[in-house]
Amino acid sequence: MKKIFPLVAVLVLVLVSCAAKHKVDDKAEPVSVAYKAMTRGTQKEILITDKNYTDITVRRGEEIKGKGSVTPNQWKAIVTEASKLDYSSLNTMSVPSAKHQFDGALAANVIITTADSTYQSVTFDHGNPPAELKPLLEAMAEVTGSLNN
Repeated sequence: MKKIFPLVAVLVLVLVSCAAKHKVDDKAEPVSVAYKAMTRGTQKEILITDKNYTDITVRRGEEIKGKGSVTPNQWKAIVTEASKLDYSSLNTMSVPSAKHQFDGALAANVIITTADSTYQSVTFDHGNPPAELKPLLEAMAEVTGSLNN
């Protein structure tokens, strides 16, 4: 019995270690991807899920709403581009310009939500995202057709 306990303990430790490593290696698939941009007088918010999207823009008090369905291929393209990103480093990416800091451009963010967590990108200029986010934003624009206006 005394010889079996250490063997079982080592086996349990190895299994727990492998399970923990497996969880770290698996990237959680997004359940939604959002884009938010705002400055004085203008707000834009796009939310995309596997089934549909909403697109709300408010300019000078006038609200423009859009919504539609998302095809499986469109959602797959978004998930593919999102999976190339390191979610935990979204908020530390370097931005190519900072006009949003003085209302020269809308201040924009990308928000990726998984079943377990929400990840928000660094704030960047609307229309001039960090290079790492461009493919994801292009995939989102394919769905809504209105990301850059």
